[in-house]
Amino acid sequence: MMKKWVYVGNVRAHTHDVRALTMAVPISSEGSLSDEARDLQDEKERKVKKIRFKGKKLLDFSYSKWARFRVPMLVSAGDDAKLFAYSAKEFTRFSPHDVCPAPQRVPVQLVVNARFSQTSFLLVQASSWLDVLCVRVPDVGSGPYGGLATTNLVARVKSKLSRKIVCSAMSNSGELLGYSDQIRPSLFALSRQAGESTWTISKRQLPQDLPSAHSMAFTCDGVRLLIAGHDRRIYVSVFSSFLVSVLANFYHCRFGGLGTTAHLYTLSWGA
Repeated sequence: MMKKWVYVGNVRAHTHDVRALTMAVPISSEGSLSDEARDLQDEKERKVKKIRFKGKKLLDFSYSKWARFRVPMLVSAGDDAKLFAYSAKEFTRFSPHDVCPAPQRVPVQLVVNARFSQTSFLLVQASSWLDVLCVRVPDVGSGPYGGLATTNLVARVKSKLSRKIVCSAMSNSGELLGYSDQIRPSLFALSRQAGESTWTISKRQLPQDLPSAHSMAFTCDGVRLLIAGHDRRIYVSVFSSFLVSVLANFYHCRFGGLGTTAHLYTLSWGA
C-alpha cells in the first residue's frame, strides 16, 4: 500500500531558526471564560478589525476562528524566543498566532534599597496572587561572601475572582506595584507610617478603558507605568494625573521575498 505526502504550504513567522515543532490541542473552550472576559474579548476583536493600514486590511490577529476545543494545532518554537500557533486543518487560510506578543518578565523581581529606610523588597508572582517579601542581608563587613538572606512576608495581593495573573511589576522605590490578569491591569501602593512596623496595601485607580496587558514595567523614577496592552498598543499611565497616552501602535508589514515580519512604530503623545 503506497502512501503519498501532499505539500500544503509554508509560513515564515520566525525571524530566526525554528528549533521545535509539536502538535497540540486546546484543553479548554471559550465557554470556560467568564461573561465579562468574553464580552471584553469580543469588543477588542471588533476594534482590531477596524484598523486599516494604507487602505488595506491588516493580518487577522484573531485565532478564535480556528482554535477550537480538542482540534489539533501546530506550535513552533524558534531561536527568536517566540512561540507561534498555526491552524493544522486550515494552515494556509489563517495567519500564525503569536502566543506571546511581548517578552515576559521573570515572575520574581528584586527591588534593592527602596525608599523605606533602604529596605529591599522581593516581588513574587504566583498564579493568582502577588507576594511582597522584605529581604534582609546581614552585615559581614568586607568579607568576600555575604551572609544568608532572610525574608518575611510584607503583603499579599490576590487577584479578583482568583483570575490568572499574566504579568506584574514593582517600582524601584518599592512604593507601587501592579499586575494584569486577562481582564484589566490593577495598581497598588505600599506604605508604612513612620515608627510603625505594619505595612498597608491600598488600591490606586487606573483608567477603566485600559486593556489587559502582556507585559508591564515602571520607569526608573517610578512616575509612569508602561503597559503593553492586549490590543497591541503601549500605554503610559502617569500617576500624578492618571492621564493615559498611547505611546506606540505597531502594525504587521511584509517585506518582499524575505517573508519576515517587522514592527512599524508610530509615536504620538497626548496633551
